[in-house]
Amino acid sequence: MKRVRGFDDQYFWRDKNGAEYRRIAAGLAWPAKELPGWIVILGEDRNKRGDGKRHISVIHDWKGVGAKGGADILSPRDIMAEASALSVSMTCDVWVSPTELPDAALLPMYNRSLGRHDRKLSLRTPPRYERASAFLVYDRLLEYRTAREHTFHFFGAGGRRKALADEYAVIRAEDKNSPLEEFPAVAALLYALAWVEFTGAGGHAEWAGRQDGGYRAATIAGY
Repeated sequence: MKRVRGFDDQYFWRDKNGAEYRRIAAGLAWPAKELPGWIVILGEDRNKRGDGKRHISVIHDWKGVGAKGGADILSPRDIMAEASALSVSMTCDVWVSPTELPDAALLPMYNRSLGRHDRKLSLRTPPRYERASAFLVYDRLLEYRTAREHTFHFFGAGGRRKALADEYAVIRAEDKNSPLEEFPAVAALLYALAWVEFTGAGGHAEWAGRQDGGYRAATIAGY
């Protein structure tokens, strides 16, 4: 993935297949209940498609298990190391995960262990995150994008991301009343989606939500 400066002086991202994104964001989820942690990177189209909308695609996903897909669950430190590597190879600066979760407390220690010139990793809590309701709120964003607009895709230019789609497919209605971090694959996806949906194109601007489909107008402070 390359970060490119356009003729309008605005930066965008272009992958090896030529797909272009005006922004990308990565969701990071820690291991939970014997489930491995996940990283999911989403890309929002640089240009609008034929339906007049910018679509969002999964452009990378990573499951925190041992070599050759073994059953060994990688540690939070391993997940942070993978995130650091991806922040360089994918030129992704926006990493989203609730900073109040216990494993996030290890991040300062991890950064101190890096070399002087290594890329430090930082996390941002997803906007409008409340532990008790995040699953329901963020899932509604995905439902709107997939069922009503058809503007979210579990695949990017490189093909279908079947493993992640399968993880979401087995979620039951009652699961959405549980803390989102109990389902790491889904959590990583929804953290990144919440960032894209609730922040402006610059990553820090205010955002006014849709009035339909369960959205309400909102201004996100501090992002």
